[in-house]
Amino acid sequence: MAPPVFKTGLAGIALAGGFDSLPPPPIFSDANHTEVSMKVTRFHATPDGGSRFQDLEIPINQPRPDNFGFTLHQSNAWPSPNIRFVQLPAGLDQSWHHAPASQIVVVLSGAIEVGTSNGEKRRCSAGQAFIADDLTGQGHLTRVLDGPAHVMFVELPPNFDFTRWAPA
Repeated sequence: MAPPVFKTGLAGIALAGGFDSLPPPPIFSDANHTEVSMKVTRFHATPDGGSRFQDLEIPINQPRPDNFGFTLHQSNAWPSPNIRFVQLPAGLDQSWHHAPASQIVVVLSGAIEVGTSNGEKRRCSAGQAFIADDLTGQGHLTRVLDGPAHVMFVELPPNFDFTRWAPA
């Protein structure tokens, strides 16, 4: 009997597990591949000027048939103002700073650690993603644990609505 095959695709690998969860959990909620959500970690500014992590669930509720008889399940789409590929050097250890914009950060190689003002730290390795959304307040710490780290920044539109996973 052949081993089971998980068909998550790049988005499933990057977002389903969030930080420190290997392997990523299956994306689909039942045998019929009916999707509910995909998990991603976000850190954001708090009203008291600090920063905190928040676990989000992205609705994966848009079916799209492909040319091979499969149905892909996807989130709402949105235009991205900017996409950048960046190399973070080995040994990078940044003190408190803000994200320049609300953005999804996908780690392509290496590993980084992000810290928030409440002392919590989370590691993100290749194939994982998080949302940097602390545009005000104290910000966050960033450290390359295994580098250099290659990351992709996908900027979200202004006033992105995380509750609907769509532009405002």
